[in-house]
Amino acid sequence: MTPTITQILAGSYASVQNDRNLPANQWAESAFLNELERQGMIERVDFGPTIERALDWRRNTTMGVLATDLATSSLATATDVITAASYSPAQVAGWVIWSKATEMNNPTQNQKIDIVKGLIANAFASHDDVLEASLNVTSTAGGTEVLGLSDMVATDGLGTIGGINASTDAFWRNKVDGFTSGLDLEAGCESLWNRCERGTGSQYKPTLILSDGQLQALYASTQQSQQRFMGQDLKASFTTIAFKTARWVYSKEAAAGKAFFLGNKTYKAFVSRDFYRAKGETQEIQGGTGYTFQVYTGIQATTNNRSRLGVLVKQ
Repeated sequence: MTPTITQILAGSYASVQNDRNLPANQWAESAFLNELERQGMIERVDFGPTIERALDWRRNTTMGVLATDLATSSLATATDVITAASYSPAQVAGWVIWSKATEMNNPTQNQKIDIVKGLIANAFASHDDVLEASLNVTSTAGGTEVLGLSDMVATDGLGTIGGINASTDAFWRNKVDGFTSGLDLEAGCESLWNRCERGTGSQYKPTLILSDGQLQALYASTQQSQQRFMGQDLKASFTTIAFKTARWVYSKEAAAGKAFFLGNKTYKAFVSRDFYRAKGETQEIQGGTGYTFQVYTGIQATTNNRSRLGVLVKQ
Protein backbone atom coordinates (compact mmCIF):
# COMPACT_ATOMS: atom_id res chain seq x y z
CA MET A 1 0.00 0.00 0.00
CA THR A 2 1.31 3.47 -0.90
CA PRO A 3 2.21 5.51 2.21
CA THR A 4 -0.09 8.41 3.01
CA ILE A 5 1.19 12.00 3.05
CA THR A 6 1.13 11.93 6.86
CA GLN A 7 3.24 8.76 6.93
CA ILE A 8 5.72 10.22 4.44
CA LEU A 9 6.01 13.41 6.52
CA ALA A 10 6.51 11.48 9.75
CA GLY A 11 9.27 9.37 8.24
CA SER A 12 10.94 12.36 6.63
CA TYR A 13 10.77 14.34 9.87
CA ALA A 14 12.53 11.58 11.79
CA SER A 15 15.11 11.31 9.03
CA VAL A 16 15.82 15.05 9.01
CA GLN A 17 16.60 14.94 12.74
CA ASN A 18 19.44 12.50 12.09
CA ASP A 19 20.49 13.12 8.49
CA ARG A 20 23.63 15.19 7.87
CA ASN A 21 23.60 14.81 4.08
CA LEU A 22 20.86 17.29 3.28
CA PRO A 23 21.01 19.86 0.46
CA ALA A 24 23.52 22.58 1.31
CA ASN A 25 22.16 25.40 3.43
CA GLN A 26 23.21 28.60 1.67
CA TRP A 27 22.01 31.21 4.14
CA ALA A 28 21.90 30.19 7.80
CA GLU A 29 23.69 28.32 10.54
CA SER A 30 22.72 28.88 14.17
CA ALA A 31 26.09 28.81 15.92
CA PHE A 32 24.83 31.14 18.67
CA LEU A 33 21.90 28.83 19.47
CA ASN A 34 24.26 25.86 19.53
CA GLU A 35 26.48 27.60 22.09
CA LEU A 36 23.48 28.56 24.23
CA GLU A 37 22.43 24.90 24.24
CA ARG A 38 25.97 23.76 25.07
CA GLN A 39 26.13 26.05 28.09
CA GLY A 40 22.62 25.24 29.35
CA MET A 41 21.36 28.75 28.58
CA ILE A 42 18.28 27.42 26.78
CA GLU A 43 16.00 25.93 29.40
CA ARG A 44 12.85 23.92 28.74
CA VAL A 45 10.02 24.66 31.17
CA ASP A 46 6.24 24.44 31.42
CA PHE A 47 4.98 27.92 30.54
CA GLY A 48 2.26 29.91 32.25
CA PRO A 49 0.93 33.38 31.35
CA THR A 50 4.28 34.88 32.45
CA ILE A 51 7.81 33.73 33.24
CA GLU A 52 8.85 34.88 36.71
CA ARG A 53 12.50 35.13 37.78
CA ALA A 54 13.07 35.79 41.47
CA LEU A 55 15.67 38.41 42.40
CA ASP A 56 17.60 38.78 45.64
CA TRP A 57 18.21 42.42 44.80
CA ARG A 58 19.89 44.06 47.78
CA ARG A 59 21.58 43.59 51.15
CA ASN A 60 19.37 43.55 54.24
CA THR A 61 19.47 47.17 55.38
CA THR A 62 19.35 46.25 59.10
CA MET A 63 22.71 44.45 58.87
CA GLY A 64 25.67 46.34 60.31
CA VAL A 65 28.19 46.68 63.08
CA LEU A 66 26.56 47.19 66.47
CA ALA A 67 27.28 50.50 68.18
CA THR A 68 26.40 49.20 71.66
CA ASP A 69 25.78 45.88 73.39
CA LEU A 70 22.02 46.49 73.47
CA ALA A 71 21.50 48.37 70.22
CA THR A 72 17.89 48.33 69.01
CA SER A 73 16.24 48.59 65.63
CA SER A 74 12.74 49.37 64.45
CA LEU A 75 10.73 46.21 63.78
CA ALA A 76 7.87 48.04 62.08
CA THR A 77 9.09 47.52 58.52
CA ALA A 78 9.16 44.16 56.75
CA THR A 79 12.42 43.03 55.20
CA ASP A 80 12.32 43.94 51.51
CA VAL A 81 15.07 42.07 49.66
CA ILE A 82 13.19 39.74 47.28
CA THR A 83 11.38 40.79 44.13
CA ALA A 84 10.86 39.28 40.67
CA ALA A 85 11.30 40.13 37.02
CA SER A 86 8.33 39.13 34.88
CA TYR A 87 8.45 38.23 31.19
CA SER A 88 5.64 37.35 28.78
CA PRO A 89 6.28 34.43 26.41
CA ALA A 90 6.63 35.26 22.73
CA GLN A 91 5.69 32.98 19.84
CA VAL A 92 7.67 32.04 16.75
CA ALA A 93 5.93 30.08 14.00
CA GLY A 94 5.98 29.37 10.30
CA TRP A 95 4.09 27.25 7.81
CA VAL A 96 5.25 24.83 5.15
CA ILE A 97 2.88 24.60 2.19
CA TRP A 98 3.14 22.50 -0.96
CA SER A 99 0.78 21.41 -3.68
CA LYS A 100 -0.45 18.06 -4.86
CA ALA A 101 1.18 18.95 -8.18
CA THR A 102 4.54 18.89 -6.40
CA GLU A 103 3.75 15.40 -5.15
CA MET A 104 2.64 14.36 -8.63
CA ASN A 105 5.73 15.73 -10.36
CA ASN A 106 8.19 14.31 -7.83
CA PRO A 107 7.28 10.67 -7.30
CA THR A 108 9.60 8.77 -4.99
CA GLN A 109 11.06 6.59 -7.70
CA ASN A 110 12.05 9.53 -9.96
CA GLN A 111 12.98 12.38 -7.62
CA LYS A 112 16.56 13.68 -7.57
CA ILE A 113 16.11 15.05 -4.02
CA ASP A 114 13.51 14.26 -1.39
CA ILE A 115 11.23 17.32 -1.68
CA VAL A 116 9.42 16.64 1.60
CA LYS A 117 12.69 16.17 3.49
CA GLY A 118 14.06 19.36 1.96
CA LEU A 119 10.98 21.35 3.00
CA ILE A 120 11.24 20.10 6.58
CA ALA A 121 14.96 20.84 6.80
CA ASN A 122 14.42 24.34 5.43
CA ALA A 123 11.53 24.95 7.85
CA PHE A 124 13.68 24.25 10.90
CA ALA A 125 16.66 26.18 9.53
CA SER A 126 14.34 29.13 8.86
CA HIS A 127 12.84 28.83 12.35
CA ASP A 128 16.27 28.78 14.01
CA ASP A 129 17.47 31.71 11.91
CA VAL A 130 14.52 33.81 13.13
CA LEU A 131 15.24 32.77 16.73
CA GLU A 132 18.91 33.73 16.44
CA ALA A 133 18.06 37.09 14.87
CA SER A 134 15.41 37.85 17.52
CA LEU A 135 17.65 36.91 20.45
CA ASN A 136 20.19 39.41 19.11
CA VAL A 137 17.83 42.25 18.14
CA THR A 138 14.33 42.51 19.63
CA SER A 139 11.67 41.38 17.16
CA THR A 140 9.17 43.87 15.73
CA ALA A 141 6.08 41.81 14.93
CA GLY A 142 3.84 44.11 16.93
CA GLY A 143 2.71 41.72 19.68
CA THR A 144 4.73 40.18 22.50
CA GLU A 145 8.27 40.37 21.14
CA VAL A 146 11.29 38.14 21.69
CA LEU A 147 13.62 40.24 23.86
CA GLY A 148 16.93 40.84 22.09
CA LEU A 149 20.35 41.50 23.58
CA SER A 150 20.35 44.96 22.03
CA ASP A 151 17.65 45.97 24.55
CA MET A 152 18.39 43.63 27.46
CA VAL A 153 22.06 44.71 27.56
CA ALA A 154 21.72 48.34 26.49
CA THR A 155 24.58 50.67 25.64
CA ASP A 156 23.39 53.11 28.33
CA GLY A 157 22.53 50.38 30.84
CA LEU A 158 18.95 51.64 31.10
CA GLY A 159 15.52 50.46 29.93
CA THR A 160 12.61 48.56 31.44
CA ILE A 161 13.37 44.84 31.34
CA GLY A 162 11.18 42.23 33.02
CA GLY A 163 8.95 45.01 34.32
CA ILE A 164 11.78 46.70 36.27
CA ASN A 165 12.82 50.20 35.22
CA ALA A 166 16.57 50.69 35.47
CA SER A 167 16.16 54.47 35.47
CA THR A 168 14.58 54.31 38.92
CA ASP A 169 16.09 51.00 40.12
CA ALA A 170 19.83 51.45 39.71
CA PHE A 171 20.55 47.83 40.74
CA TRP A 172 18.99 46.73 37.42
CA ARG A 173 21.47 48.54 35.14
CA ASN A 174 23.75 46.41 32.99
CA LYS A 175 27.45 47.24 32.73
CA VAL A 176 28.89 49.20 29.79
CA ASP A 177 32.48 49.79 28.70
CA GLY A 178 34.20 50.85 25.50
CA PHE A 179 37.24 50.52 23.26
CA THR A 180 38.56 52.46 20.28
CA SER A 181 40.75 49.90 18.44
CA GLY A 182 42.64 46.66 18.81
CA LEU A 183 45.17 48.53 20.95
CA ASP A 184 42.75 48.96 23.87
CA LEU A 185 40.28 46.16 23.12
CA GLU A 186 41.76 43.73 25.64
CA ALA A 187 41.89 46.44 28.32
CA GLY A 188 38.20 47.19 27.68
CA CYS A 189 37.37 43.49 28.01
CA GLU A 190 39.29 43.29 31.28
CA SER A 191 37.50 46.33 32.72
CA LEU A 192 34.05 45.09 31.70
CA TRP A 193 34.78 41.56 32.95
CA ASN A 194 35.75 42.85 36.40
CA ARG A 195 32.62 44.98 36.63
CA CYS A 196 30.40 42.03 35.70
CA GLU A 197 32.25 39.55 37.92
CA ARG A 198 32.49 41.90 40.95
CA GLY A 199 35.09 39.74 42.63
CA THR A 200 37.62 37.09 41.71
CA GLY A 201 36.06 33.65 41.35
CA SER A 202 32.43 34.82 41.38
CA GLN A 203 29.94 32.20 40.22
CA TYR A 204 28.15 34.94 38.27
CA LYS A 205 31.10 35.76 36.01
CA PRO A 206 30.59 35.81 32.22
CA THR A 207 30.69 32.44 30.48
CA LEU A 208 29.88 33.57 26.94
CA ILE A 209 30.89 36.58 24.84
CA LEU A 210 28.93 37.25 21.66
CA SER A 211 29.81 39.67 18.88
CA ASP A 212 29.75 40.00 15.14
CA GLY A 213 32.47 38.25 13.14
CA GLN A 214 34.54 41.39 12.54
CA LEU A 215 34.90 42.21 16.24
CA GLN A 216 35.73 38.61 17.12
CA ALA A 217 38.40 38.64 14.41
CA LEU A 218 39.83 41.87 15.82
CA TYR A 219 40.10 40.28 19.27
CA ALA A 220 41.72 37.18 17.77
CA SER A 221 44.29 39.36 16.01
CA THR A 222 45.37 40.82 19.37
CA GLN A 223 46.20 37.29 20.56
CA GLN A 224 48.38 36.17 17.65
CA SER A 225 51.56 36.39 19.72
CA GLN A 226 50.11 33.69 21.98
CA GLN A 227 50.01 31.06 19.22
CA ARG A 228 52.10 27.92 19.58
CA PHE A 229 52.88 25.44 16.82
CA MET A 230 53.46 21.73 17.34
CA GLY A 231 54.40 18.90 15.01
CA GLN A 232 54.81 19.23 11.26
CA ASP A 233 51.59 21.11 10.56
CA LEU A 234 51.65 24.90 10.86
CA LYS A 235 48.12 26.15 11.39
CA ALA A 236 47.50 29.87 11.62
CA SER A 237 44.99 31.44 14.00
CA PHE A 238 42.78 29.66 16.57
CA THR A 239 39.88 27.20 16.39
CA THR A 240 38.40 28.22 19.76
CA ILE A 241 38.66 31.75 21.14
CA ALA A 242 38.05 32.80 24.71
CA PHE A 243 38.61 35.73 27.01
CA LYS A 244 39.59 34.34 30.39
CA THR A 245 37.08 31.50 30.92
CA ALA A 246 34.33 32.85 28.64
CA ARG A 247 34.13 31.44 25.14
CA TRP A 248 33.92 34.17 22.47
CA VAL A 249 31.61 33.27 19.57
CA TYR A 250 30.19 35.35 16.74
CA SER A 251 26.87 35.47 14.96
CA LYS A 252 25.92 36.94 11.60
CA GLU A 253 22.90 38.45 13.41
CA ALA A 254 24.93 40.22 16.13
CA ALA A 255 25.01 44.02 16.30
CA ALA A 256 28.13 45.51 14.72
CA GLY A 257 30.81 46.88 17.03
CA LYS A 258 29.39 45.35 20.23
CA ALA A 259 30.45 42.41 22.38
CA PHE A 260 27.90 41.10 24.88
CA PHE A 261 29.19 39.50 28.10
CA LEU A 262 26.68 36.90 29.31
CA GLY A 263 26.63 34.37 32.15
CA ASN A 264 24.93 30.98 32.19
CA LYS A 265 23.49 31.77 35.63
CA THR A 266 22.21 35.23 34.72
CA TYR A 267 20.99 34.90 31.10
CA LYS A 268 18.46 32.26 30.09
CA ALA A 269 16.27 31.75 27.05
CA PHE A 270 13.25 29.85 28.33
CA VAL A 271 11.35 27.71 25.84
CA SER A 272 8.14 25.76 26.24
CA ARG A 273 8.78 22.14 27.13
CA ASP A 274 5.98 21.02 24.80
CA PHE A 275 6.32 23.69 22.10
CA TYR A 276 9.96 24.17 21.15
CA ARG A 277 10.65 23.54 17.46
CA ALA A 278 7.40 21.59 17.50
CA LYS A 279 6.11 20.25 14.19
CA GLY A 280 2.33 20.39 13.89
CA GLU A 281 0.04 17.88 12.22
CA THR A 282 0.10 17.69 8.44
CA GLN A 283 -3.24 18.74 7.02
CA GLU A 284 -4.82 18.87 3.61
CA ILE A 285 -5.67 22.46 2.72
CA GLN A 286 -9.42 22.84 2.83
CA GLY A 287 -10.77 24.08 -0.48
CA GLY A 288 -7.31 23.77 -2.07
CA THR A 289 -5.09 21.20 -3.70
CA GLY A 290 -2.19 20.99 -1.29
CA TYR A 291 -0.90 20.26 2.17
CA THR A 292 0.50 22.25 5.11
CA PHE A 293 2.11 21.86 8.52
CA GLN A 294 3.41 24.34 11.10
CA VAL A 295 6.63 24.75 13.10
CA TYR A 296 5.98 26.49 16.42
CA THR A 297 7.96 27.68 19.47
CA GLY A 298 7.12 29.49 22.69
CA ILE A 299 10.19 31.39 23.88
CA GLN A 300 11.47 34.37 25.85
CA ALA A 301 14.94 35.63 26.75
CA THR A 302 15.30 36.58 30.41
CA THR A 303 17.74 37.70 33.06
CA ASN A 304 17.56 37.46 36.84
CA ASN A 305 20.64 39.63 37.43
CA ARG A 306 20.96 42.31 34.78
CA SER A 307 23.79 44.03 36.65
CA ARG A 308 26.04 41.04 35.84
CA LEU A 309 25.50 41.41 32.09
CA GLY A 310 27.71 43.74 30.09
CA VAL A 311 28.27 45.21 26.65
CA LEU A 312 31.57 46.41 25.21
CA VAL A 313 31.00 49.13 22.60
CA LYS A 314 33.31 50.50 19.93
CA GLN A 315 33.70 54.23 20.56
